Amino acid sequence: MVSATAIPQYLTHTHVAGRDWARPLFEGDSGSIAWSWRQEEPPWRRAVRQRLESLLALPENWDSYGGLPIDEGLFQPVLEFLARFMRDQTPAPQIAPLSSGGVQLEWHTKGIDMEIAFADRRRLNAFFEDSKTGESWEEESCDALSALDSAFDRLTIR
Repeated sequence: MVSATAIPQYLTHTHVAGRDWARPLFEGDSGSIAWSWRQEEPPWRRAVRQRLESLLALPENWDSYGGLPIDEGLFQPVLEFLARFMRDQTPAPQIAPLSSGGVQLEWHTKGIDMEIAFADRRRLNAFFEDSKTGESWEEESCDALSALDSAFDRLTIR
């Protein structure tokens, strides 16, 4: 598992993927997500913001199996993760709630399946499979962060 304390050390840079980025901000009290960009915002940003905001409305037992409300504290790590790894032309992820109160980011396109689950504020799980090359991996450690750069490059340019 990647610890939440390990994630920010990879996210403190404001120059990522050839662009200058400001860190995303989550305003939990107002229930809105504010991102500040030094340049024009990438196309995927609006879809991500809207989906994350919609997840805030999920009540307890939203899945009729005792699902917990989504942990608002996860949004900052999720937004920082996306700001770190997403490129301008990367397809927007599907964002699914987890019954534990976490969220999962998913991409299933162009022969690539990638899932990033934020189970809680301290850890994430990453799964990647490329049907064209046969490459497949699942990581539950900090080692996933270096592999994710390559995975997002493939997802963006394919």
